[in-house]
Amino acid sequence: APQATRSLHAACAQIDLKGEDRVLITLDIGWTNVPKGARAPPRSGPPLTLLPQCGHAPGRSAASAVTTEPTSPSLFCVFDGHNGPHAAAAAADSILAALATRLPGPPPLSELASDSGDATAADLACPAAAAWRGEVAAALAAAFHDVQVSWAGRGALGGCTATVALVLGRLVTVANVGDSLGLLDTGASVVPVTGDHRVHNSRREQERVRAAGGVVTRVAETGSGPAPDAARGLGPLRVWPGGVANSRAIGDFDVQPGLLLAAPQLTQLRFPVEGGRLLLASDGVWDCVDIHRAAKCARGAAASEAADRVLAGVLRATGGVPKDDTSVVVVDVLPPGVPSFPEACGRKLKRSMSRGAAMVAAGLPADAESDRGGGSRRGG
Repeated sequence: APQATRSLHAACAQIDLKGEDRVLITLDIGWTNVPKGARAPPRSGPPLTLLPQCGHAPGRSAASAVTTEPTSPSLFCVFDGHNGPHAAAAAADSILAALATRLPGPPPLSELASDSGDATAADLACPAAAAWRGEVAAALAAAFHDVQVSWAGRGALGGCTATVALVLGRLVTVANVGDSLGLLDTGASVVPVTGDHRVHNSRREQERVRAAGGVVTRVAETGSGPAPDAARGLGPLRVWPGGVANSRAIGDFDVQPGLLLAAPQLTQLRFPVEGGRLLLASDGVWDCVDIHRAAKCARGAAASEAADRVLAGVLRATGGVPKDDTSVVVVDVLPPGVPSFPEACGRKLKRSMSRGAAMVAAGLPADAESDRGGGSRRGG
């Protein structure tokens, strides 16, 4: 299979202050829903799960791994809890099982051809390939719903952001709620792959919340409750009732129903043929650096060191005193014979990397449209 000749390099790093972030990386997860009479591509071994090892004490940690010739999807997740760590922990514990039951079987041959660098226009437009990609995106959205229902069944009130990426070959499908953002670095350009649901930064989310009967305003100058005038008050805009900063999240069931959504924003695209880097992080990063600076911090390092370099950039920006839990996931997908992303950036291959990431027409639901202006958020 064309995509099986590539290598995938993954790493994560974390600054753990409050214990509210959770990172989950599972490489080569396998295929559960294989059609009758079909055979799934053989896998070299069991799925590999990668976690930063902070323990319960505040600290800094990192972990990395490489899988060559992945023949099934790999899963990359960042969850950032609020009002405690429990929602993030529950989401990390349940997302893989929820997704495995929803994913379609292995891709059709037309999708494998689309994923290769030699794809024809007919390959790219093939209805079977497009339908399969749409099923992958729908599976991610349904998995978010299942995680939300599972968390609701516990009767808890906390919540979390969730940014989940599924990678197979050059195809990456990203689903997110909240303000844990992601980017794709092609080596020549930086492409946002998530929506920013911090309501202060998204006019579209502000309009949606107001249409649902909510109020978007700051904290009152007294320090409690909503400000009567959005132009006055303290801090960023928030969603009321509730006073939460994000308009989409897992959980937060104490907020008026219909105001906060667990329905994710979806983006589907391909890594460049010459290789590329996916970077996901919690808001501990994005409150200090924008997506371009984060990509630049990491670009000169292989995946095994890149996530920690982003953390180093955060520490520089905060004077060595981070203010929040901070988690970073780096995923490099590289062509044969290219050992690292920095080398991919420096090579002059047949196709220019300036072409960047190719968006995939995947038949995504209407909610998949991207509010990319928030992808370069910094601060407030």
